[in-house]
Amino acid sequence: MRLAEKLVKTLILIVRPPQTFRDKLRPPPNVNLLVWYILIVKRFFDVGLAQTNLFKYALASIGFARQSVEETIWLFTGYGFFCIGLGFYLHLWGIVETEIEISNRFNDFIEEMRDMKKNIEK
Repeated sequence: MRLAEKLVKTLILIVRPPQTFRDKLRPPPNVNLLVWYILIVKRFFDVGLAQTNLFKYALASIGFARQSVEETIWLFTGYGFFCIGLGFYLHLWGIVETEIEISNRFNDFIEEMRDMKKNIEK
């Protein structure tokens, strides 16, 4: 029963993401809507591609082995849509923010800025 509950919650999250996430997708004023949404999709694609970067080499190998241009185009088109979807869900689930925070823990500049902020607040 727990697996079914988790599946239902995930499906609800997919169909209706939280309001905070939807607010992040809204364009700011004075920005061209078309450009904004193209860049949002690009961001999702970039995040998905970064997480599955090694798969593109496997797909390229499959494409070379099959020697069918049409199949390779369909394969990489599907991979592109998969990257967009994966990027969307990595943003939706907050994994991107967690990854950024982990990289900030090892960044000396960020550590100095956080220490400076603590000293200013005292």
